Amino acid sequence: GTTCADAIGCTPGAANLTAANSYITTYNPNGTSGPITIDVSGNVEVGLQVSAGAGVDPTSGTGGSAGAVTIVAGGNVQIGDKITPSCLGGSCSTPGALPDILSFGIIASGYATDFDGGVAGGENGQTAGNGANICVQGASINLPAGANSAGGSAIVDAQSGAAGGNGGNITLIATSGKGSAGAPANGNVVGIVSVGGDAAAYPGNGGPVAISGTQLSLTNIYSRGGDTELAPMPTGFGDGGSIT
Repeated sequence: GTTCADAIGCTPGAANLTAANSYITTYNPNGTSGPITIDVSGNVEVGLQVSAGAGVDPTSGTGGSAGAVTIVAGGNVQIGDKITPSCLGGSCSTPGALPDILSFGIIASGYATDFDGGVAGGENGQTAGNGANICVQGASINLPAGANSAGGSAIVDAQSGAAGGNGGNITLIATSGKGSAGAPANGNVVGIVSVGGDAAAYPGNGGPVAISGTQLSLTNIYSRGGDTELAPMPTGFGDGGSIT
């Protein structure tokens, strides 16, 4: 479905959105997720995730794409301050460590094949989905657990020739204050991430990242294309997006 909190449209008169110990999600286990739109005149505070991640069609094995996440506030935006990130391969400060997807404060990532254990679509019957755009604007922005828009990988249990999904665009605009993503206490790999999905032959592309503010504090930003199992391959590796 769609989540919408809007000072003008969906919820007339809304000034602040406060969910200090909770989360917001449109996750669809059976495919593409709905968008999340928050537009308020005051502050936005969500302690855990804002997530529009996608699932997979249980019959066809078609991976869903994420829903777009758009947050516009006249005041301050803070998301994910109650999350304690976890990383594969050790501490989140360890070089080469990979953050668990649920370690991010904002998630708009497409389905990765075999995420359900290969049940949907039968063996080697799944496809990957695309990540979606993330846009956050506020007087100040604090995302200690960062944001992630990843295209799904198409490796395990993927259909022959299935492509990796594309990562979405990520835009942060702090209109009059500090823009912060990641936190020293959360390690140096949890930040702003847009990546293309890995695939046997056709990996996805990362999306562009744009961040603006009067003062920026950022632990990690990256946009990269997906990897491939074939070398050489028909189209080359996936492309990373620009970072500005």
